[in-house]
Amino acid sequence: MIKPNHPAYITYLGLFLTMSNPLLIVPKLEHHLKQFLKHDLLGRGAENFLGEIEFTVCNAIRTARFPEDYHVKHDKIISWVYNKRESEQYRKEMNAKLDALILGINRISPKQNISKEVIRQKPGRKKGEQKEIFVLPKMVEQFITDLTGYLNKNSHDALRKILRGEAESALIVNFDGQASQLIDVFRIYTEAGYIKAEKRSVANWITKHFMYRNERLRGFVPFDVAATERIIYHYNPVDKDKRVNLKGLPKLQESYYTNRKKTYSDTNSYD
Repeated sequence: MIKPNHPAYITYLGLFLTMSNPLLIVPKLEHHLKQFLKHDLLGRGAENFLGEIEFTVCNAIRTARFPEDYHVKHDKIISWVYNKRESEQYRKEMNAKLDALILGINRISPKQNISKEVIRQKPGRKKGEQKEIFVLPKMVEQFITDLTGYLNKNSHDALRKILRGEAESALIVNFDGQASQLIDVFRIYTEAGYIKAEKRSVANWITKHFMYRNERLRGFVPFDVAATERIIYHYNPVDKDKRVNLKGLPKLQESYYTNRKKTYSDTNSYD
């Protein structure tokens, strides 16, 4: 096995990631980051690893354009890099502020001698960051029932965790349908008050935990953040013959489509 301190490590890691299941990309990146830091005898740190992934691995993937779903894996990798870098930068800034605060307190009250390690900011949720969104408990099973025809039976438990707001960030469910179909379902549930969150937050939640079927690529691909956010706000519903039948909410669904304002925009297009 090639260790992180081997010269060819990053090259082979890139090949390893491109041949991996897209759903396992994030947990594999997390694992390799930990291994890199564990064997980092030169003290290069997490930023060095993130830089290698962003510029060496991602550039190689874009150049090779292989395998067929290379762009899916590339987008997941680059998204992980940016999120990890932002989180790390926030932690460093907070620790610097806390260190300055502790230093000031210790100067004023030397006898207190507060240790920096006592209140150092550990990696975690940012202050004011959006908590995990969830569907109202009484509607979780109904939501799963509504999507039954679009899901693998083995994914029901995973979806249940996602809808309850209990899922880890790496948990993803494949929706065997068009992107706009699933977005429309979430929009109806949100407007009905069964999801207590702004549509923008719901859109980001969808991109985080779901993939949809792309007929052209004959496989599942991630939701595009910008397109998902745009669609969840527009007023053109999915065509009648393509709508997901919400059996538990027939009157609500009919009322939703009846009251939609007609526009002449082309924002209903996703692909």
